[in-house]
Order: sequence, then structure tokens, then C-alpha cells
Amino acid sequence: MLTVTASEARANFSKLGEEVFRTKKPITVFKNSKPWLVITPAQAEQEKEIAVDLSVVRELTPEEKLLLSATNEFVEEYRDVFEVLAQ
Repeated sequence: MLTVTASEARANFSKLGEEVFRTKKPITVFKNSKPWLVITPAQAEQEKEIAVDLSVVRELTPEEKLLLSATNEFVEEYRDVFEVLAQ
């Protein structure tokens, strides 16, 4: 995970925003050596909301939970490859 200080974030906010948008990875901003806030891509937040909404439709079977977990791990591991291929 990328981290920056509050002063770095203030000075380079546009560049950080572009980086977050491009990589879809959050940036943690530290203030007084403590995590203060996280800059997160909006699309990632929307994807989380959709996943939560779908999971409450019905209880998943143990097999479905295992498959979903394996799929999520695979996607996260190769997210950068998928992003390059999508361009």
C-alpha cells in the first residue's frame, strides 16, 4: 500500500489522484506519524457496495463461499495484468 505524509498529499494531490485512479489502489495519508485518511478510487467503493448487495440476496453455500474466495484472490493477484490487457 502506498503511503504519503499530509504535506506531500497537499502538495501533490492531483498527481496522487491520478495514481489512485490509474492503479485503483488506495493511498494512506499520515499526519503526525499516524494514519489520518485514505484516498480511495470511487470505482472500488462502488464495486464493494455491489458485492455486499449481492451477498445479502441469499446465504451462500460453503462451496460457493470457497469459490468466491478463490476467485477474489485470483483477481486481486492478477489485477495489474487485467488492467494492462484492458487497455
